[in-house]
Amino acid sequence: MKPKRSESVSWRMVEGEGVLLHLQTGAYYSLNEVGSRVWELCNGKNSAEQIRSTVCAEYPSDPAVVRRDVEQFFARLLKEKLVEFAK
Repeated sequence: MKPKRSESVSWRMVEGEGVLLHLQTGAYYSLNEVGSRVWELCNGKNSAEQIRSTVCAEYPSDPAVVRRDVEQFFARLLKEKLVEFAK
């Protein structure tokens, strides 16, 4: 499955952080550098595994920790309806 950003979300990079606005709920979200990178990769072309691999390559860390963190991040993005999974 390939995560993609919801069309209901407007976003910008501001001073190295991602700032998201859910247009339907009016909720704002702020993403740190790694979260912003994951967000950028949620383009409907990269699989969740490709995103995890990219994050591991760009931000050296324990792969198990990255996997867990990215999965939790995807769960939150889905819960807030910020992303959906393309087939």
